Amino acid sequence: MASANEVLFSCTTTNGKPVQLSQSGDTLHYRFGAANKPELVFSNRTADIENGSCNSGNSSHSWVLLRNGGYDYMISAHDQTGKPSQATLDVYRINAKANSATLICRSGSVRHQLSRLSSSISPCGQ
Repeated sequence: MASANEVLFSCTTTNGKPVQLSQSGDTLHYRFGAANKPELVFSNRTADIENGSCNSGNSSHSWVLLRNGGYDYMISAHDQTGKPSQATLDVYRINAKANSATLICRSGSVRHQLSRLSSSISPCGQ
């Protein structure tokens, strides 16, 4: 379990907006927008999220799916040895087939420990 308010993910999107996911006990806290004036803040219990991690040679992929107000928020982080982490944030209307928005994190701004949410890490593609 994470310590008090541990940051599991953060980045700055290509449009300059910060995104952060932190954990306090059994609750995840999502924040989008400037720290002094966020545009969206919500929380999910860890028991209510979906997540996963996988490894494949020199790369890994971790993701977490959060829900709020009729929307799914999927944070996906990709790591490859010797390269900066990459991440995207996809926002979907629940039960819709297409995503409503995809935000890309600026290169070099991604910091994450999303694999800490997974109870196991499997090979990618299986």
